[in-house]
Amino acid sequence: MGDVTCVEFNDDPSYVQTYCTSGTKVFDQEGIKLMAKQIPSQFSEEGQDLLFYIENNTDKTIHVESESLHINNIESEGMIYTSVLPNKMRYVAIEYDHAMEIENTELEVIIYDNDNFDTLYESELNLVTFN
Repeated sequence: MGDVTCVEFNDDPSYVQTYCTSGTKVFDQEGIKLMAKQIPSQFSEEGQDLLFYIENNTDKTIHVESESLHINNIESEGMIYTSVLPNKMRYVAIEYDHAMEIENTELEVIIYDNDNFDTLYESELNLVTFN
């Protein structure tokens, strides 16, 4: 086994990282929040993207999966499949490389306890529309 390398930082302790939490609410229960936001094509390499912000304010590591994801009423191959540590957040992007603008997305979300995969929450089918 090799030597352990330690890196020390002398950063500003008053600095607080901010996160973009804007978007349309998909799910918000018991300390877990999921927001959806459309990323316009001028900011994406392959067309438009959907950006999901997932916030976990619980004491458990959670696993988040999407079911039945549709974009503009067309079934999408993209999906949410990620874990989020306790009291942390994560962004998940789904590429949508069709020429037309994203008008809406429809999805179900299932949230599991990452340790034993017990289902914590299962959302209804959510329709999110974008202007």
